[in-house]
Amino acid sequence: MQPNKPVSFNQLTIQIQQAAEDQNWSRLQQLDDALRHLLLAVKSKPITPPQQAQINALKAVHHQAYLALQQAQQLLQQKIATADKEKERLKAYQSANSME
Repeated sequence: MQPNKPVSFNQLTIQIQQAAEDQNWSRLQQLDDALRHLLLAVKSKPITPPQQAQINALKAVHHQAYLALQQAQQLLQQKIATADKEKERLKAYQSANSME
């Protein structure tokens, strides 16, 4: 994303949705920053009904992306816990074999 190029609510909606589908969490973080800047830029201006509809769509996609990120985090935590248990089993196995 180019830092000086303005983005629209619709563009961010599409990009956030794509990043979440791709599980590209670093890209999602960049887009979240872009969203923050965009919202700050329009904060002092009146919002038109079409813009409000775009914001509502963006909010829904952003929420879905957040849920996808939470799910990915939980899955990663489960994998780490499983790997830790496997490591403990391997150590116990190696320890038992070294006693023989």
